[in-house]
Amino acid sequence: MKKILFIALAFATACQAQKDGTCNVQFNLSNQTDTLELVTISVDRQVEKRDTLVATDGKISYTANLSETKIGIVTPFSAKARYQFYFIPGENCVMTLKENGSCEYGGSKVYQEMNAALAATDSLEAVAQTLVNEYYTRLNAGEDKQTVGDEIQPRYAEVIEQVMAVKKAYIAANPESDAAAMLVAEMPKSDFENLYALLGDKAKNGVFGNILNRQVELFAKARAREEAMKQAQEKVKDGVEAPDFTLPTIDGGQLTLSSLRGKYVVIDFWGSWCGWCIKGMPDMKKYYEKYAGKFEIVGVDCGDSDDKWKAAVEKHQLPWLHVKNLEGDADVTAKYAVQGYPTKVIIAPDGKIFKTIVGEDPEFYTTLDSVLQ
Repeated sequence: MKKILFIALAFATACQAQKDGTCNVQFNLSNQTDTLELVTISVDRQVEKRDTLVATDGKISYTANLSETKIGIVTPFSAKARYQFYFIPGENCVMTLKENGSCEYGGSKVYQEMNAALAATDSLEAVAQTLVNEYYTRLNAGEDKQTVGDEIQPRYAEVIEQVMAVKKAYIAANPESDAAAMLVAEMPKSDFENLYALLGDKAKNGVFGNILNRQVELFAKARAREEAMKQAQEKVKDGVEAPDFTLPTIDGGQLTLSSLRGKYVVIDFWGSWCGWCIKGMPDMKKYYEKYAGKFEIVGVDCGDSDDKWKAAVEKHQLPWLHVKNLEGDADVTAKYAVQGYPTKVIIAPDGKIFKTIVGEDPEFYTTLDSVLQ
């Protein structure tokens, strides 16, 4: 009777954990007094939370409250290794961190399955890590970087290919497993779609369903962008009409490119994160002043938050027009097939592309001199 009552209580506790969306994690560390940095990351790969955890007798307990599976990354202060794992609502995880950079999962059934899937490549992963260590050891000893790389890289690539083969075999053999879903979620775009198609509905809709769905969405967007880029490359040649666009301005208005016809216009695709973009700003300002009134610059900020965009314009005192690139159908970088930063597109007064220059190239300034003097 007591055993039956215990089982009933355990079942009720598990149901409550699922309902509450809690995930209990115990970290086992080889260093008894180590400290961990724990980062919680959303399905969109955005950092949501950072915690610093101190071990007692080599153990740390942590509880996360969440509504969907999220990524966790732990970094021990005593080592350079980083360990990725998953917070799964309603489950209990025991994660043992090893000194060689690998880890073992225990706890709930789903974590045990994950451990079995990952254990199949443990020996290969250890070989790969040994090759990485050898590479840096030889570099630190003064050997030539190119020579060492030419020797080790093929061996490393061969091991990684074997790792991928083992993981693909596991997915094919366990299509309904949550562990297989985890492996698929970690696959690069080149392999994701074919392996995702192997999964059964149970795995697709299981605990890693939110991560898989986001990957499907992101890769679909990437394919659409690649297709748009291919089409754009055929349309944005010198002498063809520049694709028109309307984007939000830095002061909250709207700017339509075609409204600037009648003078030369430079579209400058840039971002505050782009070192070469920022490096070229002083010369851009000189030429903007040199040919004041003869041409206009439209800075199209790409990849910044609104705050970073506005702060960069203010910091570098950029006096020309500024708009913010958007996503989806309004993504101007796709319309102009932008593949590097900065990219400067010079548009003639008749609205046709005169020249496109990628990178911070002196040719841009000699071209401006030739058409504006």
